[in-house]
Amino acid sequence: MRAGLRVAGLLSQGIRLGQQTGFDSGSTLDYVYRNQPAGRLGLGRWMDARYLDSMGWRGIRVRKQHVEELLQIAMQDLARAGTPLRLLDIAAGHGRYVLDAVAASAVPVDSILLRDYSEINVRDGRQLIAERGLQDKARFVQADAFDRASLAAVSPRATLAIVSGLYELFPDNAPVRTSLAGVADALELDGYLV
Repeated sequence: MRAGLRVAGLLSQGIRLGQQTGFDSGSTLDYVYRNQPAGRLGLGRWMDARYLDSMGWRGIRVRKQHVEELLQIAMQDLARAGTPLRLLDIAAGHGRYVLDAVAASAVPVDSILLRDYSEINVRDGRQLIAERGLQDKARFVQADAFDRASLAAVSPRATLAIVSGLYELFPDNAPVRTSLAGVADALELDGYLV
């Protein structure tokens, strides 16, 4: 299996990226979200298309749609209540689903704070922010989603917090509880958690 993946990684861009950054990394998920097969030669693109069309990756793209829909509903509810829209994603990967939800919404956002522990994700997320011209409202910082004190120090406090694709990766509940407590500390009293 390893030998097969090594060979496939020589041709398929998605498999190569997974081998380099991890198949659950923000870089891999962003590649899956974009869903544009790439690879060497026609065979590599064909392999990559099969890879991206796997049941798991189709499910990940459906999760992205659901998160974006929930974000839009929450943004509309907050706007109707006259609450400023301050978004916080504590483990954003590249942040594509948050930025896509904001772009698809008619509700103006006051601020977006994206956080991730990976330097690669922060770098590529900042590039996405720049490509979309959101530097005046959005920023991306390197931070640990399980550091309660760091989350509690977020200022101004968020009105809409996002955690997607993180907690299910950890079998121990203690760090997840600590992270959720930090999110609660960072969130306004009447804020939303998606």
